[in-house]
Amino acid sequence: SGTFIGGQSSFINNPEVAQGGGVEIAARFIPADGIDVTTSYTIEAMENAEGDRLLGNPLHKANLGVHIRTGLGLDVGFDAHYVSDVNITERAFDPVTRDLIKEDCPVDPYALLNGRLGYRALDDRLEIAVSAFNMIGPLRSQRTYREHCYGNALGTRAYTSLTYRFGQ
Repeated sequence: SGTFIGGQSSFINNPEVAQGGGVEIAARFIPADGIDVTTSYTIEAMENAEGDRLLGNPLHKANLGVHIRTGLGLDVGFDAHYVSDVNITERAFDPVTRDLIKEDCPVDPYALLNGRLGYRALDDRLEIAVSAFNMIGPLRSQRTYREHCYGNALGTRAYTSLTYRFGQ
C-alpha cells in the first residue's frame, strides 16, 4: 500500500508514587550431621498514594527445604514453595476504539514441590542424580501453573544429571 504508520506509546503499569513494605524471616536448622532444613516466609505489600494495595506482586511467599546427605553417598532433598495470587496490570489493545488500555492479568496462587535423589561415589567426585520439578502437578486438577498470566504453562519435569569433579 506504500503507507507507513509511525507512532509512539508509553505505558506505566504502576503509579508514579507508591510505597511498600514487608518482612522476610528465614532460618536454617541442622538437626544432625548431613541434615539441613531451611525455611523462609515473606510478606510484602505495595500501595499507591491513595492507600490502595497494588496487586502486581504476591502478598505471601513461603519456602521449606529438607536435604539429607548420608555417609553412604545417597542424597535426598525436597523443596516446597508457595506463592500467593497476583493481578498484574498489562497493556492491551482495544480492537473497537483502537486505543491502548490497561487490562488486569490475574495469576492464581501456586504451590510447588521439587525433589532430588542423588548418589555420590569415588570420594564424592562422581555424582549421578535424578531431579523432579513440580511433583504435585499430576495431583492437581490443572496439572500446570503459570508464574505470569502470559507465561508458559509449567508442568512436571524430571531430568537426570551426571557430574564429575576434577582436582579434588
